[in-house]
Amino acid sequence: MLTYELPKHGNLMVYTPVTDVSVIDQDCSQMWSTRQSLWDHVIDDISHNVSLQTVSLPNPCDTQLVGRHLTWAVTLLRYTPFEGYIGQDTMKIVATDGQVHNLVTINLHILRNPCTNNGICKGPETDPECTSTVRSRGFAGYDCECPRGYLGRYCETDINECDSSPCPANYTCINGDGHYECECHTDWPCYVAPSTVQPVALSSESTLQPWHIALITIAACLLLVIITAAVFALKKR
Repeated sequence: MLTYELPKHGNLMVYTPVTDVSVIDQDCSQMWSTRQSLWDHVIDDISHNVSLQTVSLPNPCDTQLVGRHLTWAVTLLRYTPFEGYIGQDTMKIVATDGQVHNLVTINLHILRNPCTNNGICKGPETDPECTSTVRSRGFAGYDCECPRGYLGRYCETDINECDSSPCPANYTCINGDGHYECECHTDWPCYVAPSTVQPVALSSESTLQPWHIALITIAACLLLVIITAAVFALKKR
């Protein structure tokens, strides 16, 4: 049986224990970093399927009892810190079988990550992956790697790509979150961009309007009249 001392800075959800547990052997002479993958697999299975009825558990190497002669229960605990809380929290679990009691204290570190707009935390040489519990005390010594289109200490500033006038003549530049679009209004004869200019998000549909067609028709008729007059003048000679 398990009893809990709840954490002070978050919520704890306790799922129904799985009691149909099989024990598998593991090589206890290996480093913990190697054996950890077995436990990670168990935790991953339970985390993604809370309705599991059976679990295969690696035989613990730090017990003098043979795992197959014990009664096992696997319980998933899910901790969620209160919104905005950064720091350390603690919860305690007491396991008992009616005769023996065992207290387990779990220290939880809620790490600060102020990077916004999909910015990625970049740590110092001592913690390049930003996994140290030091970040539960602050963000000093860490930086944010910003995606294209953003800048600032925490990637909080959206760069206005339209400031550099990237669109062809007569197009309207519309700045977005981390990107821009070149828009051609349907009532404007947009300029055909040179091949060196790459318009962004231009419509593949025709932009010819009815008055465009009328203008082309008038020009064609005028050209026909000029050609007819020229031919008539040549015949009179």
